Amino acid sequence: LPPGLNTTPVREVAGLLGDFEVYPNPASDVLNVDFNLNEGGDVALEIRNTTGQLVNTQILSALPSGPQHFELNTATLYPGVYFVCIRDENGALLSKKLMKF
Repeated sequence: LPPGLNTTPVREVAGLLGDFEVYPNPASDVLNVDFNLNEGGDVALEIRNTTGQLVNTQILSALPSGPQHFELNTATLYPGVYFVCIRDENGALLSKKLMKF
């Protein structure tokens, strides 16, 4: 490894959000979305295509702090590449690439 390269996994955190995972990836009809909410609040869950167009959005209101799990129906999405994004009420954003087949 090159000098200075840190191979320790980094915990992804933005605002009130952390530990964001989407699975299975690639997805077919159902996508699981897991994340941690450091404080209770509202979260927007978005799916965007590669041009940034919003394809699906859900507002998750008054969530308690702690681990969160949601299932999204992806059966109506065309095969391709998408980005699953979560945004907290302060605008902090985490994003993951999703392959749909």
